[in-house]
Order: sequence, then structure tokens, then C-alpha cells
Amino acid sequence: MDTAHLAKSGVADIAGLIRDFGGVIDNVHAKDYEQGQFRILGRGSLDFTPIMAALGDVGYRGWLCVDEESPASLAEGLRVSREYLYELLGIA
Repeated sequence: MDTAHLAKSGVADIAGLIRDFGGVIDNVHAKDYEQGQFRILGRGSLDFTPIMAALGDVGYRGWLCVDEESPASLAEGLRVSREYLYELLGIA
């Protein structure tokens, strides 16, 4: 499941989709999206708080991959994405 591709294809309720199909989701690509472009995680318009809550609600324990396809350098994209995920998940 790729969050940005879902948004790009018009899925507005990604958390709802997770709750509906949680039993078959075995890999999550966390990627942000805004105005027709992929963005660094946390710098687009997707709200990842309900997405992460839905993953917890369905007991998801699979991979959570940062799928970096923004125009930024790979090093910047991964650094910023890591910082965002740590803040979002409350990891010190």
C-alpha cells in the first residue's frame, strides 16, 4: 500500500481504506503528496496521524518503508523523512 499513490488516484480516506483492507496489507510505502507531486514525508498534504492510527487499529506489524520520490536529494529526503517519522511515532 503506497500512501501517495492512493492520494494521487483520488483516495481521500486512506485511514478508512486501511481499516477496510488491513487484513491483507503486508507492506506500507509511506510517501507524501501535494499538488500533483511526490513530496518528502511530512512536507506534503497527507495527514499521517490518522494513517498511523489506522495501522495500529488493524494490528499492522509489517514493513513501513519510506518511499522517497521527491525532487530533493536522496540524503535530504531520507533524513527529513526519518525525523518526521520519529516525531510522529514519538521515538527519541
